[in-house]
Amino acid sequence: MEYNITNLLIHFKTFEGLSDRFVHCYTRGYDDSGKDFDFTRKSKEDDPRFMENIRVLGDQLGFKPSGMAMVLQMHTDLVKKVTHADTFQHVSYDQLAVWDAMITNCKGVILATKHADCVPVYMIDVQNEAIGLAHSGWKGTLNLIAPKTAEAMKLAFHSDPSALYCVIGPSICADCYEIQEDVYRLFTQQSSYAKEYIKQIGSSWRLDLKGFIRESLIRSGFSSDHIQVCDLCTGCNKHMMYSHRKSKGNCGRSLAVLGIRS
Repeated sequence: MEYNITNLLIHFKTFEGLSDRFVHCYTRGYDDSGKDFDFTRKSKEDDPRFMENIRVLGDQLGFKPSGMAMVLQMHTDLVKKVTHADTFQHVSYDQLAVWDAMITNCKGVILATKHADCVPVYMIDVQNEAIGLAHSGWKGTLNLIAPKTAEAMKLAFHSDPSALYCVIGPSICADCYEIQEDVYRLFTQQSSYAKEYIKQIGSSWRLDLKGFIRESLIRSGFSSDHIQVCDLCTGCNKHMMYSHRKSKGNCGRSLAVLGIRS
């Protein structure tokens, strides 16, 4: 799929034709000069750097920071329906609850999830003006958080999965994503198609998270023509993006952002 990289943001051309109604991006870890653009929350108190980066992001995309909604990600398969009451206008960062995906149909609400290898999955329902955004690591992928996000949109907003437009965003590629036997067995025991997205190299395996997620969405009713997979790998592009694997845990966090314009 095609994308546009600016000094701070990555935009997907799949969604560019919808930019008058929806806002989206994946934030770079570092700008062209090497300065970081980190959305890690450093303390429980107000973090000036975090809030300043939110403000800069809002200026770049044209939204108010108070309209952003986030969750406390813990690799679950839980999906939250978000309203204005869940945004930073009404909820402090310390009050965030544990979810790993969000859906909304509220104008002016901006969904954001944090990433540093895990897969962001963006969904737009043009007809019903609704959106979904999921954070899918290996646990969320195994437990089908992306299809569950689409199912939540169907229940809440009457979204038809076959009409949803989806981008599987920047994340770690199969060549960079080594798993051990325990994870291999979990996938192959739980999924009939998992072996298509896992290859063995010596005593370990490589898991194609993006491919598995795409397959799971198609099997849940998505049109294959409506799913675009971004080939940008966080591990292969650590000069530009954060990678938990490549940095051995010593890195910041990017934001996946999807919102409905006011």
